[in-house]
Amino acid sequence: MDADTKGEDSWQRCGELEVMWDWLYDMVWENVALESMRVACCPYGGPTAMVRDNRKMVLLRGATAPPLVRIFNCAGHEMGRFMWSGTQVVSMGWSQEQELLLVDPKGQVRAFSVHGRQLPLEFSLGEACETEGIADCCVYSSGVVVLTQANHIWAVTDINEPRPQRLADPPLEDLPRCMDVLVTQNPQGVEVILGCADGIVVADAQQAISPDRMLPDDQTLGAVSIIAISPNGEFVALFVESGALIVMLQDFTTTLLPNFTPPIDGQPLQMAWCGNDAIVLYYDGVLMLVSSTGDWVTFNSPEPVVLASEPDGLRVISTKRHRLLRSVDDAMRQVLSPESEGPGRQLFLARQAFDEQDAKADKILRGIKSDLQEAVQTCVEVAGAVWDTNTQRSVLKAACYGRAFCNQFPSHTIYEMCQKLRVLNAVRDAAVGWPLTMAQMDTLTLPVVISRWCKQFLCHCLVS
Repeated sequence: MDADTKGEDSWQRCGELEVMWDWLYDMVWENVALESMRVACCPYGGPTAMVRDNRKMVLLRGATAPPLVRIFNCAGHEMGRFMWSGTQVVSMGWSQEQELLLVDPKGQVRAFSVHGRQLPLEFSLGEACETEGIADCCVYSSGVVVLTQANHIWAVTDINEPRPQRLADPPLEDLPRCMDVLVTQNPQGVEVILGCADGIVVADAQQAISPDRMLPDDQTLGAVSIIAISPNGEFVALFVESGALIVMLQDFTTTLLPNFTPPIDGQPLQMAWCGNDAIVLYYDGVLMLVSSTGDWVTFNSPEPVVLASEPDGLRVISTKRHRLLRSVDDAMRQVLSPESEGPGRQLFLARQAFDEQDAKADKILRGIKSDLQEAVQTCVEVAGAVWDTNTQRSVLKAACYGRAFCNQFPSHTIYEMCQKLRVLNAVRDAAVGWPLTMAQMDTLTLPVVISRWCKQFLCHCLVS
């Protein structure tokens, strides 16, 4: 299937899961070669930072210039740029306050605003990082974790009070192949998952163990090459060098998807979660979505892309376009699917008949009289879930039509949804370039949304 398909035709069944594409933006940036860049995408539709990836061969002319870091909004408008003072960027990522954190080879961490201005926040990950050298590094929402060339792990779990802490040493002779950080609620704060030649090692402040011993006797992991943790932190996806995908609970006591072998040879270039429902594997020219039950579907992707996991989907960024892949929720399926016969769909059709001055509008309403409150609520939910403003308007009109015959439905619910949609549609505009979903806005809360707006000098949108 073509990933560029628009509208309801983009709905695709994957076992029990149904997914859809939202076309977010046509990118306006120029001279951006994603395949040669190190890219950091801020969650919740935040900015994208990129710098030349020193791990990849790039043809340069003349003397090597200091790395240039560029920051874009999700529509490709440049928000800021700066020259990195070091020789290279070891790792970079975004904090939960939308601070861009960059790590240099000596373990020095510096913070920058969304416009590329250096912030007062600056700290070191410890002398050991400088003397031993950095083998791998992960920047996450509240901290930074480093693996040294001597297989020692150092962590700063709170960047606002940066105190480097040495975690338990992994029982390894060779360096791991990959690393990821799992934020937990236990006193240790974080767990570092290391992908090794013969499985995984999980390290925290107290111990470093291999959870392979908790697997069934007939199951072994083998060499783990890619790790991806779900946005809610409940699941861990592992891709092993033998070509299999394994999904487990975060405590590694239960295997949800054992040894799924994709019908594509080789290692994926990227692996990321699509919400908490599915995993996406990116191969050259192909995106493969795999559900938790092992069902899969592929999408053509002729351009190099960057995958950015979100709590309710996956953003797919190429040089030309920015799209959102997400699951179709029950409310959308009930109202917008032509096969649906639910009360929400019937109310939607009744409003269409009313607009066409068709007498069957009254007949349809009478048929769902006992379910009218549910139908109105479903239409309101769909308005918040869909991206297209015309569809928003249509389902809200249906909700208002049903509300006129359902006095027990609280009218403020429709009003509040309209207010939220005003905010969402304003920030989604390409000039702002913030593809925020309703679920994400509810998670962030309106004060946080306003704060981030102000940081990006977009206050004029609040009164527009």
